[in-house]
Amino acid sequence: MNDSSLSAINRDTVVFLFINGAHHVHHLILPALNFARIQGHYRTILISGSRANSAIIRKTWQIFDRPNCDFFELPKPFRYWIPNYKHKLFPPPYSCWKRIQKYIRHAAAVVSTSHEVPKYFAQYDINIPSLIYLYHGTGTREYGFDPNLDLFDFLLVPGSYHYRRLQETADIDSSKMQIIGQPKLDWLALMQEYQPMLFKNKNPTFYYNPHWDMGLSSIEKWSKPILEYFTINTQYNLIFAPHPLLQHFKNRNGFIMNFKLPYTANNILIDLNGSAGLDGTYNAASDVYIGDVSSMVTEWVCHRPRPCVFLNSHGIDWKNNPSYESWSCGNVVTQISDLSIALETAAHTNEFQAKQESYVQRMVLRDGKSAAEHSATILFNFLQGK
Repeated sequence: MNDSSLSAINRDTVVFLFINGAHHVHHLILPALNFARIQGHYRTILISGSRANSAIIRKTWQIFDRPNCDFFELPKPFRYWIPNYKHKLFPPPYSCWKRIQKYIRHAAAVVSTSHEVPKYFAQYDINIPSLIYLYHGTGTREYGFDPNLDLFDFLLVPGSYHYRRLQETADIDSSKMQIIGQPKLDWLALMQEYQPMLFKNKNPTFYYNPHWDMGLSSIEKWSKPILEYFTINTQYNLIFAPHPLLQHFKNRNGFIMNFKLPYTANNILIDLNGSAGLDGTYNAASDVYIGDVSSMVTEWVCHRPRPCVFLNSHGIDWKNNPSYESWSCGNVVTQISDLSIALETAAHTNEFQAKQESYVQRMVLRDGKSAAEHSATILFNFLQGK
């Protein structure tokens, strides 16, 4: 991977943007590297907005036989060299756009996993590059079907569910979309042999993965009862790993991420901002998923069908709400007093396996082909057909 200069970007360059949080990187990195591998017409450049993103990119590139591509890591803004500056994990994308906009306006295409890119194209009057969107997850909330997605020139979508719903709710023409599957699943498969052992026992392991949006997350109301349950029930392991944006936005949300355990709690692992929740380590190591509305559910059941427990801590009327489609994959707990029974049941049986398998079929194309290869080929063909 060649360290590059942004000034070299021209009409023969395709730019892959990695300037959002690390939770975006695993979805786009293999499509980018496959694009570099399968064709020689376009120069491929990967732009990183943080050291954390760069570490994932370089690691994947090395394992993926080092295809020929260019790489540029944006220098960190001076204020982010101050320790714990606003307690943010990475610089905001808007600060990256200030530095890249005058270069990427000359590219053939820009590929991103962020909904906000059309906003920056308009702000900086960028008109030449084709703008491609690839989903960073397979969630079912309204966020994933924003009508503004129609501002992209082309969308790479994970499965028939998103394809249909984008047509029906966002009025996006089918000619602007292609179903590719979920490239992050390729990344998880690639890294499978590198998974570490997390506990020194063979107890069933529960993975608690609350959402970062405080209006949706169960962490504020129910995290302490969950920790108390596993502190007492040492026959089970718990991985307590919220979405890293909870830590990133803790000052803005006014939520103190302060979780302490008895020194004897060897069955509990707390990870508030680590990468192992993003790279599939906790997915592969766990037996039961506990969460709220994360698209992680799809990765969970795609890896292998296993029990899920969903926490309806906000009392949502969810049964006919398409944003909560994923809750068909497990037990939904609305009262904290019912939590222990739900966890005990999930430790011994998966009552929802058939529904999980049906859910996967709708959410993610799985035709035996690599989603990352598929997306790279479709992207190349789209650019050649313009």
